[in-house]
Amino acid sequence: MSETTGYEAIKCQIRLSKKCRKNEAGYSRRPKYAQQGEWLDSCEQCAREPYEQPKQFQTGEQSVSDNN
Repeated sequence: MSETTGYEAIKCQIRLSKKCRKNEAGYSRRPKYAQQGEWLDSCEQCAREPYEQPKQFQTGEQSVSDNN
């Protein structure tokens, strides 16, 4: 006879990683940006996905001219 706690397993709410199959959550993560949004339950694969950079910190292509 297996011993159960009577609690339902908490599943991943993020679903960012391609490996995520609604695995059991053991981490917390914000959905899009590191400093914005609520903390949601996340599996390890989704917790490891890097956050998106806010637009003000994204670097665009810049042309650099040599003055030699």
